[in-house]
Amino acid sequence: DRADREGEMQIYPRARFKDQAEHLVLPAFMIKDGEEWRPVHYEPDILARVPWGEVDIAPLLKLNLPDEDTTGRHSRHGLGPEKILQQDDELEDSERLDLADDEEPDCAFAASHLLEVMPNPWRGNEIARKVFARLAKRYDRRRILDSYVFVLDEMHRHLMTERDRLAREIFHDLLEDGTMRFMVVTDEFAHQLPEVLTIPKMEPRANSEIGRQYQLSLFEDMPASAFNTLERSVATFLDAQEQLYFWYRNRSRHDYFVQGWQPNRIYADFIFTTAREAENEPEIDRVFVVETKGQHLAGVYDAEGKQTDTGYKRDVFDVCTRLAQEKQWSALVPFMTSRNMRFEVVDENGWKARLGELLAG
Repeated sequence: DRADREGEMQIYPRARFKDQAEHLVLPAFMIKDGEEWRPVHYEPDILARVPWGEVDIAPLLKLNLPDEDTTGRHSRHGLGPEKILQQDDELEDSERLDLADDEEPDCAFAASHLLEVMPNPWRGNEIARKVFARLAKRYDRRRILDSYVFVLDEMHRHLMTERDRLAREIFHDLLEDGTMRFMVVTDEFAHQLPEVLTIPKMEPRANSEIGRQYQLSLFEDMPASAFNTLERSVATFLDAQEQLYFWYRNRSRHDYFVQGWQPNRIYADFIFTTAREAENEPEIDRVFVVETKGQHLAGVYDAEGKQTDTGYKRDVFDVCTRLAQEKQWSALVPFMTSRNMRFEVVDENGWKARLGELLAG
């Protein structure tokens, strides 16, 4: 079904999938707010709980400066000695910068640079002072100033890793004590598949790799721009599977997402279902939420041993799958009680085999 408007077209779900798709409610991480449950938001619910006093800065205190100035001189000069010392009177004498020269690393600017990662500027100032003080014991002042931007980048990178480590612990603690739950709801916070797609009339339509219109997609027409090469291949594969009921190309920043312990929401690429026979018509049996990753993005850890974006998403999806297997996850939506859900990150290398395994159950 479709309805034309000036310059755009409204597409509705295929009739044979419509009733079941309307009943499908997807789970989200919800947090207890008084007597009510609401969706988890990163900044007030996760970031605000991070215990910054537990940040491990030991690697920063051992930081080695580059042999040459590869980042350019910093453009900020230091604050006056009196103002800096007043901001951090608790530093021990061994951690104070030698203020004999007029020019010194600007710790206040460093703290402002770190606000994206560490919202507490006083803590950021303290860490910056400790790092530069330790560097002053091994390098001369000019070498430190010439490497100022490099040091800021290293602090930003390391503190982001520490923030995410502590946020992960907070996230799991909230789940453990019941403050947060992975659940489905029926109120205004419910996550459901869209009832209509609005696409430009002139936008090229998506077709399978063999040039045919998709037959098992929830919507008959979809814009070709919604699919990259891998996603088009996945859609073509799904459309040919006998076990499949229907599939949907989940739109980033528009449709279903999972909020984990890092800032960005996770918008999976596909939501697809299998069916079981009922008295009158097929009904949803299993639901899969799948994120695809190109080969260049595969891998759980990078060369430095830090968790990659793929590794993070796989970590979050493992939690989602585990919680979706528990009985209470669907208690508020009876339709979802007997439906099984699985969340999966599928790498480009071997994706057909993995999707085949999921569908085979």
